[in-house]
Amino acid sequence: MEKTILTGTYSERGSKGIYACRFADGHLEQPAVFAEVKAAKAIAVDPDSGRVASVMEEGKEAGVEVFERDGSLVAALRFETTPSCYVAWNGGRIYTANYHEGTVSVISLHEQELHLDNRVLVRDGAGCHQVLFHGDQVLVPCLFLDRIMIFDRDLNYQSSIRFAFGTGIRHGVFTADGSTLYAVSELSNELFEIKTNNWSIVRRASVLPEGEQRRRGTAAVRLSPDEKTLYVSTRGIDLISVIPVDSLTVKQAVYSGGRHPRDIFLVDNYLLAANRYSDNIAVFELEDDGCIGRELQALAVPSPVSIQVL
Repeated sequence: MEKTILTGTYSERGSKGIYACRFADGHLEQPAVFAEVKAAKAIAVDPDSGRVASVMEEGKEAGVEVFERDGSLVAALRFETTPSCYVAWNGGRIYTANYHEGTVSVISLHEQELHLDNRVLVRDGAGCHQVLFHGDQVLVPCLFLDRIMIFDRDLNYQSSIRFAFGTGIRHGVFTADGSTLYAVSELSNELFEIKTNNWSIVRRASVLPEGEQRRRGTAAVRLSPDEKTLYVSTRGIDLISVIPVDSLTVKQAVYSGGRHPRDIFLVDNYLLAANRYSDNIAVFELEDDGCIGRELQALAVPSPVSIQVL
């Protein structure tokens, strides 16, 4: 089944912003510019409207822009001095996490205008890295605090999940029923299984293959649709680890098809890896047992760092 893949990019090595390309049967067509945006490193597609939100930078200001499915601009809002590193839609609103400024924000869209509903300073230099949603709660992994902060939908603080000093918690993914959160750490290269009824860590494991030492570069985590397999990317050693949920041990580790796999994405029976420093998106087929099979393609895209399906 044909899909349109969007990738957000850093503004380097000739990148123009957000790129779109057709994807079918494990093949990506030549990318075209979807929207010219400086520092479009994080993008998100609204599951309800199909609109695309992107972080952006212009001069000494930064913020968010929203586009229709055809790439036409809907609205823009500048409210930061450095661009956020993550953006997500939920309930028709946009949430951002700003790694550099240590903030998390919520933005609403009314009659073609964006409005900043709330912006919370978690802590200067907190390293806010993602926004996750669980029921009426918003979770924000803060890398330099070794905590996942928990807020309500309007960003009123509720509680937090604490990790050991130097963990560097970064990204997570929930099971479909919301009972379990799997989170990975950038600094300690670990995977954590967290039960959401009391936010307790019940299992932890290395995401690196046996014999690999701590590398300080784990980035993205994805969960297979059948919820049997986790996929984790680690920069520096340019690996994608395959980790069965039942054992929580690395079953397979493969080369990401390029340098610095900032994001990975599952679509149909394929895994896509956005390799920032080698300027390509690599496409791998997935085997029936969840393992990564052949690399089918490495499509040239300048500085890709995030992947979404339109």
